[in-house]
Amino acid sequence: MTMTTIEFEVDTALWEAFCKLCEEIGVTPEEAIVRFFEETVRLQDLPFDPLPEDLEANPKLKAHIEERRRRREAEGKK
Repeated sequence: MTMTTIEFEVDTALWEAFCKLCEEIGVTPEEAIVRFFEETVRLQDLPFDPLPEDLEANPKLKAHIEERRRRREAEGKK
Protein backbone atom coordinates (compact mmCIF):
# COMPACT_ATOMS: atom_id res chain seq x y z
CA MET A 1 0.00 0.00 0.00
CA THR A 2 1.32 3.41 -0.95
CA MET A 3 0.97 6.11 1.71
CA THR A 4 0.43 9.85 1.31
CA THR A 5 1.59 12.50 3.73
CA ILE A 6 -0.97 15.22 4.37
CA GLU A 7 -0.23 18.67 5.75
CA PHE A 8 -2.93 21.12 6.77
CA GLU A 9 -3.48 23.98 9.18
CA VAL A 10 -5.84 23.81 12.13
CA ASP A 11 -6.44 26.11 15.07
CA THR A 12 -3.90 25.29 17.80
CA ALA A 13 -6.47 25.14 20.61
CA LEU A 14 -8.67 22.82 18.53
CA TRP A 15 -5.70 20.55 17.75
CA GLU A 16 -4.67 20.40 21.41
CA ALA A 17 -8.22 19.55 22.51
CA PHE A 18 -8.45 16.90 19.77
CA CYS A 19 -5.12 15.34 20.81
CA LYS A 20 -6.18 15.32 24.46
CA LEU A 21 -9.45 13.59 23.60
CA CYS A 22 -7.67 11.05 21.42
CA GLU A 23 -5.29 10.26 24.27
CA GLU A 24 -8.20 9.87 26.69
CA ILE A 25 -9.95 7.36 24.43
CA GLY A 26 -6.80 5.49 23.47
CA VAL A 27 -6.22 6.39 19.82
CA THR A 28 -3.62 8.54 18.14
CA PRO A 29 -4.71 11.64 16.26
CA GLU A 30 -3.52 9.92 13.06
CA GLU A 31 -5.68 6.86 13.77
CA ALA A 32 -8.73 9.06 14.39
CA ILE A 33 -8.20 11.05 11.19
CA VAL A 34 -7.62 7.92 9.09
CA ARG A 35 -10.78 6.38 10.58
CA PHE A 36 -12.68 9.54 9.58
CA PHE A 37 -11.40 9.13 6.00
CA GLU A 38 -12.37 5.44 5.97
CA GLU A 39 -15.86 6.12 7.30
CA THR A 40 -16.41 8.98 4.85
CA VAL A 41 -15.46 6.72 1.93
CA ARG A 42 -17.53 3.79 3.27
CA LEU A 43 -20.63 5.97 3.62
CA GLN A 44 -19.88 8.01 0.50
CA ASP A 45 -20.93 10.88 2.72
CA LEU A 46 -19.82 12.84 5.75
CA PRO A 47 -20.27 10.80 8.94
CA PHE A 48 -21.90 13.77 10.70
CA ASP A 49 -24.40 16.53 10.01
CA PRO A 50 -22.71 19.82 9.13
CA LEU A 51 -23.57 22.88 11.17
CA PRO A 52 -26.17 25.26 9.71
CA GLU A 53 -23.54 27.99 9.27
CA ASP A 54 -21.39 25.56 7.26
CA LEU A 55 -24.34 24.87 4.97
CA GLU A 56 -25.00 28.57 4.43
CA ALA A 57 -21.35 29.19 3.60
CA ASN A 58 -21.13 26.28 1.15
CA PRO A 59 -23.98 25.95 -1.39
CA LYS A 60 -22.62 22.68 -2.83
CA LEU A 61 -22.52 21.09 0.64
CA LYS A 62 -26.00 22.42 1.37
CA ALA A 63 -27.37 20.86 -1.84
CA HIS A 64 -25.69 17.55 -0.97
CA ILE A 65 -27.19 17.50 2.55
CA GLU A 66 -30.65 18.39 1.22
CA GLU A 67 -30.42 15.53 -1.27
CA ARG A 68 -29.27 13.18 1.50
CA ARG A 69 -32.30 14.17 3.60
CA ARG A 70 -34.64 13.56 0.65
CA ARG A 71 -33.12 10.11 0.07
CA ARG A 72 -33.42 9.20 3.74
CA GLU A 73 -37.03 10.37 3.87
CA ALA A 74 -37.82 8.32 0.75
CA GLU A 75 -36.22 5.28 2.40
CA GLY A 76 -38.15 5.90 5.60
CA LYS A 77 -35.05 6.80 7.60
CA LYS A 78 -34.23 9.89 9.62
